[in-house]
Amino acid sequence: MTSRKSDDTQNRQLNCTLLNARSIKNKILEFQYFIDSTDVDLAFVCETWLNDTILDSMLLSDKTKKNYLLFRKDRESRGGGICAFVKNRLNCIAVRSSFQAN
Repeated sequence: MTSRKSDDTQNRQLNCTLLNARSIKNKILEFQYFIDSTDVDLAFVCETWLNDTILDSMLLSDKTKKNYLLFRKDRESRGGGICAFVKNRLNCIAVRSSFQAN
């Protein structure tokens, strides 16, 4: 008889969400609460409408800062933009692309 150690991360499913924020600027506290209370592994947000006046640190609560990486791509014109909150335990990297949507 052989014994095998169980690895929780090996069989765990990812808990993901996709949100259309239609401007997250006026919903930052609600968004922080959502991320903190649901404990999702990946949260993707489209239509963030963010720009360089909103710092990453403004989007993250103290709890979120400890547990998530933030990736974002703001649109240079009004509207658009995306971001992703990724649990620290997941291995990920940012990939730059020269693709430009029309």
